Amino acid sequence: MFTAWAVLVTAIGIEVGATAALPRSQGFRDPGWTALIVTGYATSIWLLTLVVDRIPVSVAYAVW
Repeated sequence: MFTAWAVLVTAIGIEVGATAALPRSQGFRDPGWTALIVTGYATSIWLLTLVVDRIPVSVAYAVW
C-alpha cells in the first residue's frame, strides 16, 4: 500500500512539473519542450492507472 502512495506522489510531481513547463513550449511551437510536456502527462497518467489497482479511483483522483 505504501508503494501505491509513493507512485501516486511521483505521478503528481511529474504532472506538476509538466504543467509548470507549459509556458516554455511557447504555445506548443517549441518541439523539445512540447515533447517533454506530452511525455510528462503521458507518464503521470500511466502511473495513475497503476495506482488505481491498489487505491480506489475516487481517493486517488481526489488526492491528485
